[in-house]
Amino acid sequence: MLVAPNLDVSAASMSMARENGDRLAYEPLDADFYEFRILRILPDSDSSTIYCLLKKTSLIEQSRKATYTALSYCWGDPIVTEKIYVNSVLVAITENLCSALWWLRHLEIYETWADALCINQEHKQERSM
Repeated sequence: MLVAPNLDVSAASMSMARENGDRLAYEPLDADFYEFRILRILPDSDSSTIYCLLKKTSLIEQSRKATYTALSYCWGDPIVTEKIYVNSVLVAITENLCSALWWLRHLEIYETWADALCINQEHKQERSM
C-alpha cells in the first residue's frame, strides 16, 4: 500500500459548494519534490452527494505515513457520469468512479489517488509524469 501525509479537513470547508460551472483548478506539481495529488473524501454527512478535497503532497516530504487507495478511471462508460464536488466545484466523473468513491467513503477509507481527478487531464506534460 502507498503512503501519504494526513490531510486534515472539515465538512464545513465544503459548505460553499458551487454549481455555476466553475472549472476545477489544479495547482502545479513540482517534479523535483515528487509531488502528486491525493483526493480526500469527506466523511458521510447523511448525503448521497460526494464531497472531496484535492491536495498536493510529496513523496519526499512526508511528515508521517498514511495509507491511501489507488483507482483508475479507465473502466466504465465515459458517457455515463455522476457529479461530485471537488474543492467546492461540481465535477462530472464516470458512474463507476463515483460508485467506488461512495464505497470508499462508506468503508471510511477517505484518502485515495484517482487518476481521473488527481492528474490534470488537460495538462499533457503532467499526464506523462
